[in-house]
Amino acid sequence: MKKKIVYVLCIFIIFILFVLTKNLIIDRPEDTGRLRILSSPKAGIFIDSVPLGSTPFESRYKPGEYTVKLIPEGDQTNAVSWEGKIEVLPHTLTYVIRELGNSEVSSGGEMLTIRKSNELKKGEFGGVSVSSTPPGAIVSLGSEDKGISPIKLTNVSTGEYELSVYLPGFIKRTQKIVITKGHIVDAQFNLSLDPDYKTIDELIKENEKKEASAQANLSLNSLTPSITPIVSKKIIISNTETGFLNVRKEPRITSQQIDQVKEGEEYVYDEVINDWYKIVLKDGSKGWVTGQYVKEM
Repeated sequence: MKKKIVYVLCIFIIFILFVLTKNLIIDRPEDTGRLRILSSPKAGIFIDSVPLGSTPFESRYKPGEYTVKLIPEGDQTNAVSWEGKIEVLPHTLTYVIRELGNSEVSSGGEMLTIRKSNELKKGEFGGVSVSSTPPGAIVSLGSEDKGISPIKLTNVSTGEYELSVYLPGFIKRTQKIVITKGHIVDAQFNLSLDPDYKTIDELIKENEKKEASAQANLSLNSLTPSITPIVSKKIIISNTETGFLNVRKEPRITSQQIDQVKEGEEYVYDEVINDWYKIVLKDGSKGWVTGQYVKEM
């Protein structure tokens, strides 16, 4: 009887030692990285071909490269699946965000990795590294344009920022990030085509058609004068992260900044191009503001 008890105790002790060894030495949490995945619409998750439920998803993984596949669920049968490789680093958070469109070119997203770095100067500073597909996109941090992707910004003061990437012909992508002391945010953006984008040649042709149509109507109605009331079109500046919105000389983010307008202010506009509004400023001059932060009245 005593031998059986001793035998059982030995088995129990061996099991406890195995569990402790696995948790504290083999699978130590401090040697793993966190993986977080979000998608729109909701999607089933497969990591290295293993089904792991649906988005949103978060778990810890050993450092290494993994293949992630997202398959739309529910009624979103027109949305395409996405598959890509991600790398999990120790002591880091890898954040994958995907918007699944009805084709590859209409799908976009970003992957953010937050990692420690020894290449930053001492003090309350961090950094951000930005790449994009396709490359050559305009990168903005906060309210400032920083350059063209790929780009690496070091010695950025700690705090919360809005990171934006924009390329003409593609939908602008924006993500809030937090710069922490001694860490770099690696941001990889995948841009999707903007279905509403029109080239300069297309806009010129549209204007020519409108002018021809207007001229034809004018000729038809020349014998019957009519009075057309002037309708004032207005917008109001909505909430921004900085409390103001830049006014630019031309309807694009790379154009020269000529003024700033504050949130809550109302302005008359007389033209809209690619979601940019041409407004009349208080001094009577005109400039362009992005439609991302305005509402029509």
